[in-house]
Amino acid sequence: MRKLLLRYFVLFSFACTVSCTPPVDSSPSSTFSCGVLSTRAENISAQELTLKVRFFVLEGEESDQLTKKTIENNLTLYSSDVIGTLLDNREVTTPYSGNYSCAILLDKVYNIISYDFDRKLSPTESFLRKFLKNQGDNNSFLFSILEPNPQYASFFGKGFTSNDAGLDLPLARLLNNAEKLTEKISKLPLLQSIDILLDTINRSGKGNNRNLLLLYSRTSYLNSGITKDSVINKAKRYGIKVSTIMEKGGEYYVDYDLANDDLFFKIADITGGFVYKNNDFLTSYFDRMILARRLGNILEGNFKCFESTWKIVPKGIWTDPFQSGFYAEGNLEIDLGTQFLSDVTELPFSINLK
Repeated sequence: MRKLLLRYFVLFSFACTVSCTPPVDSSPSSTFSCGVLSTRAENISAQELTLKVRFFVLEGEESDQLTKKTIENNLTLYSSDVIGTLLDNREVTTPYSGNYSCAILLDKVYNIISYDFDRKLSPTESFLRKFLKNQGDNNSFLFSILEPNPQYASFFGKGFTSNDAGLDLPLARLLNNAEKLTEKISKLPLLQSIDILLDTINRSGKGNNRNLLLLYSRTSYLNSGITKDSVINKAKRYGIKVSTIMEKGGEYYVDYDLANDDLFFKIADITGGFVYKNNDFLTSYFDRMILARRLGNILEGNFKCFESTWKIVPKGIWTDPFQSGFYAEGNLEIDLGTQFLSDVTELPFSINLK
């Protein structure tokens, strides 16, 4: 009898344990791809402004469409310079820009950092192939790569093309033979390469919706006579939208220059591009694959996204007045977890008052 009671007690305890265990989270961060498309400041005074942030939260379980999660209560804004209070969040559709041409400048270090050496997999190659195969009709692209050693940018093909199959062999040859880094990479000639790409796009890019997409490791870069302002002004003058996809990993082998990260945010803001940072070093492959399937739609426009409106005030006496020349960076933070498990995703943004 005592053994029977003991058996019932064990079974009862097990049942209680199971019933109190939170359900498995079926929506990990790897099923989402999130990024800021644009920021716009309105109603500007020295101590207050209204900021409208357009961003996307694409969900793999929704066929890579905008998530159906209710995110308003899990949306915050963080910056070391300003405080943001959420006033509104709604769905909007971006203006239609039409068919596009897109030049891709890949920093080869970006591919090395994100390379899965255990599986002999290049997530960069997977991303590019998926993007090119989902580019849409009557759009064209150009592929170039920035080498760390020797330092130069090389082009593949004879100019802009709509034939993604023509890049099959170059992509396989260039991106599937990466070697692990053993030391920090020296500064790269990024500005010179952007300058060359802008001239190339201006000469041969098709249509009015012309784009430059940077896949960048955030390695420090050289000036060598070409400055941030000069490439920003050239992109604006040529009417070329410049967007950047940043690699988040690689801390051990990349010599960051955080003081110059503003290039990517400022050139995107001024030209109409965007900045996307891989969500997590371990899951960024899945984030990027979702993005790759919708990137052509983002470039063409008529793209459904969210628009949040924020009341922005200074965070402290160290914050400069809100006037021409003011610049600040921060993160839009979204908790995409469940009631049992928090999963905060950071979306970088900037406030750039021209």
